[in-house]
Amino acid sequence: SLKKLVASDGGDYDNFGISVALSGDYAVVGSPGDDDEGTNAGAAYIFAKAEGGADGWGQVAKLIASDAVAGDIFGISVDISGDIAVVGATGEDGAGTNRGAVYIFYRDQGGAGAWGQVARVRASGASDGDDFGIAVAIDGDTLIVGAEGYDGDTNQEGAAYIYRKDQGGADIWGQVAMLVSDDPGDTDQYGFTVDISDDIA
Repeated sequence: SLKKLVASDGGDYDNFGISVALSGDYAVVGSPGDDDEGTNAGAAYIFAKAEGGADGWGQVAKLIASDAVAGDIFGISVDISGDIAVVGATGEDGAGTNRGAVYIFYRDQGGAGAWGQVARVRASGASDGDDFGIAVAIDGDTLIVGAEGYDGDTNQEGAAYIYRKDQGGADIWGQVAMLVSDDPGDTDQYGFTVDISDDIA
C-alpha cells in the first residue's frame, strides 16, 4: 500500500474508515464512533496529499458537528467534491429521534486551510427513524442524501433528497427534490446507498 491513514486521536471503537471519499488532493474519512463530543457523537477527518512529508496524505482537519451530542453517529457517511465536504449523521434527533442530518463544510471557511461548517440540512417532513444521512454524495453544487428509514405508504420504504447550493440564498443548501421508488414496499430501504454525477442520480 502507498499510505496508511490513521486518526491523530483515534480511540477504541471509533470505527475510523467506515466511510471514505476522495476528490483531487483531499480525502475525507468518517469516524462515527468518536466519543470526544459524547459517546458515538462521531467525527470525520480531512487528509491532504501535499501534507505529511515525502509520502504525503497527512491529516489537516478534524470535522465535528456544531451541535454534536452523544449518539449522533456523525461520520456514518461522507463525501467530498472540490472544496466541499459533506458528512451524514443518522442519529441526529432534530425535533424527534434519529431523524438525521447532513453537515456541509467548505475549505478555507474560518481561515486559510480550515474546513468550517457552513450548513446543516434536514429532510422536509422528517419523521423519527428516517435515518436521513445514511448515504451522501456530492458533485459540484448538487447533493443527494439517502433516508432508508423513511415511511411513506409502507414501512421503511426509504427515500432520497436532492439539494443545491445557493438555493434560497448564498450558501443555503435548499431541497429541490424528493425521490421515492415507483413500486415501494415494506423495508425496501430505498436510499441506503446513493451517488450522483452531473445531472444523473
